[in-house]
Amino acid sequence: MFESILFCKQNEADADNPIDIGMLLECMLFYKHTHVVANGAILKQLLRVIGPKDIIALLEEHHLRIVFTEFLTAIYTSTSKSGAQLHTPTILSTARHTLQEQLRACGALTGTESEHKKIASWLESSVVVAGNHPMLTGGANQSLLDQDYL
Repeated sequence: MFESILFCKQNEADADNPIDIGMLLECMLFYKHTHVVANGAILKQLLRVIGPKDIIALLEEHHLRIVFTEFLTAIYTSTSKSGAQLHTPTILSTARHTLQEQLRACGALTGTESEHKKIASWLESSVVVAGNHPMLTGGANQSLLDQDYL
């Protein structure tokens, strides 16, 4: 058995199916730890395809770990008066991208309102939330400015 694998968005063309669920489930058979870096679209797909109760079971049995990102990464481009362009890695976040808001948006996938509240509460306590950390953009900036790196 292999040690661990990390899944993130695989399919840019299909917003409703950003990861290959079949491959994810297959990896859970061969890897001791399977991690998914999820945004709202991935969370919605997991709840829709696998189902909330099975997601909870996979999390409880440590077959799956979900790390939810409440931010988006981007490159901000600014143009100086001389016409030179400066590209700066940046992180964006809005209230819409929080785990709580995304779980609220998935309410119809989790059954009745009382079931939804119970499932949402359990997922909020079980899913790791990755927040915005200055080291992310600082490290990216250092790499872009390092002539030996490029």
